[in-house]
Amino acid sequence: MLIEFRVKNYKSFKDECVFSMVAGKDNSLPDNTFQAGKHTLLKAAAVYGANASGKSNLLKAIEFMRDFVLESADPTKSRPLGKIDTIPFLLDNHSDEEPSEFAIVFIHGEKQYEYGFSVDTKRIHEEWLFVTEPSDPKKPNPRPQTWFTRSWDDEAQKYDWKFGSLLRGAKVRLREETLENSLFLSKAAYSNHPQLLKVYEWFALFLKLHKQKDLGPHRTAKILHDKQYAPIRNMIVDLIKKADLGISGLSAKEKKFSPNEIKFPDEIPTKERERFLKHMDEHPQYDIKFEHKGSEGSATFPLEWESEGTQRLFALLGPLLDTVANGFTVCLDELESSLHPELVHFVIEFVHKWYPENKAQLIFTTHDTTLLDNELFRRDQIWFTQKLKNGSTDLYSLLDHKARKGEAWQKGYLSGRYGAVPIIERFES
Repeated sequence: MLIEFRVKNYKSFKDECVFSMVAGKDNSLPDNTFQAGKHTLLKAAAVYGANASGKSNLLKAIEFMRDFVLESADPTKSRPLGKIDTIPFLLDNHSDEEPSEFAIVFIHGEKQYEYGFSVDTKRIHEEWLFVTEPSDPKKPNPRPQTWFTRSWDDEAQKYDWKFGSLLRGAKVRLREETLENSLFLSKAAYSNHPQLLKVYEWFALFLKLHKQKDLGPHRTAKILHDKQYAPIRNMIVDLIKKADLGISGLSAKEKKFSPNEIKFPDEIPTKERERFLKHMDEHPQYDIKFEHKGSEGSATFPLEWESEGTQRLFALLGPLLDTVANGFTVCLDELESSLHPELVHFVIEFVHKWYPENKAQLIFTTHDTTLLDNELFRRDQIWFTQKLKNGSTDLYSLLDHKARKGEAWQKGYLSGRYGAVPIIERFES
């Protein structure tokens, strides 16, 4: 469960910007929040902004952090002198010489973790992990404990390491084996360090990033087909029906695949053939059918006959239900892509209300101003990115603007009251 994310000197983010999923003191729309330890967290957050204002860069910053945690010590990808592909702010004379900084606070299991690092294209400059144990009657307000810190000493050309007493295991060996361009957390996870593997697990399994336009139907089709997903499968059918698309039923059958049916050109190497066949075996194709009922009978149509909006909704529902059922945090760029505004409302209401005990989170970018509705969202769930005069991105919430509860948010946003809208020079006749 995400509590907070911070980024500095990455792409359009010059100064530190903080994105928070902690609910404010406002007690409106309680279905939109859930309790996690001492925190009241938000189930969803929408990020608005003009084109090129930096809203997608927020998700790209989260994605960079996650991918770097997962891959920086991957023996199949890491190289002793490998360049790190971070991109600092480039519209001034000094930021490109400074490291980019990322930090995240989240809850996994019962513990709260604060993890972060600063990095340039050559090395990790700093890395840290602080852990807060859950409260109990003896310790109602536990303090964060340092598990490790790592800081580059430019003069000595080496790291200053500190380990807390609560971090056990082969710390010295792992420290010596960690390269300058690799994270200690990643190295420890690849070495199966039990405590740090748990931290790595959250990034690997519980933090998801998707682009709406890249979502295909296969995840949803797999859920419909496989028996292990029976509860979620029934929910997909129910939700498709509730969306009032004229669909009365749907099914997905795996297409049988035989390697003998594929005829490769002679010039294709054997290894490439084996790799392709393995991919086909691990990623089965599905025959997806939708049932429609009319006044005089019913008919079954393939997925490709459905509208683009229906296809998008179908592709979205699988990952979305997976998120809700498993308590994932999912980031989605351009939620409304090819979806009617009513369907977008439908998706948001599902996240807020379908599972009252739901501890999943949806963070998405959007241009859909119909979502600026105080019956759908709280003020602390609406975020904006604004491009400043120096070309950098400012990030703030509607709560920061002190918008009133009963205020017409859509009208206020479109009129420029909250910023984050394009400034366009009009053509003159």
